[in-house]
Amino acid sequence: MPPAVDTVLDAPPDDADRVLYVHDLSVSSTATGAGFGRRLVDCALDAARRAGLQRAELVAVPGAAQFWQRLGFEALPVAGTLAEQVHGYGREAVYMGRVL
Repeated sequence: MPPAVDTVLDAPPDDADRVLYVHDLSVSSTATGAGFGRRLVDCALDAARRAGLQRAELVAVPGAAQFWQRLGFEALPVAGTLAEQVHGYGREAVYMGRVL
């Protein structure tokens, strides 16, 4: 369950999953197609691996799921409060994740 925006997080318990939550990623429309998005994600995932994180998760806003699929992310099932949060980004938003 991703935290609410502007939430200060405590250190997770030692046995908790270590997850990189990608909240925002954008590239100028003038640079679309130049590979900057992929490079940004690759750098973030590499840093997460080095930090011992195990997974990466995100909400793909409407129209972005294919980009994330090309980077190895898959749609994850959501229900309840998480489903409501995801749909707050738009009816076609998708919660996605991947193993690092």
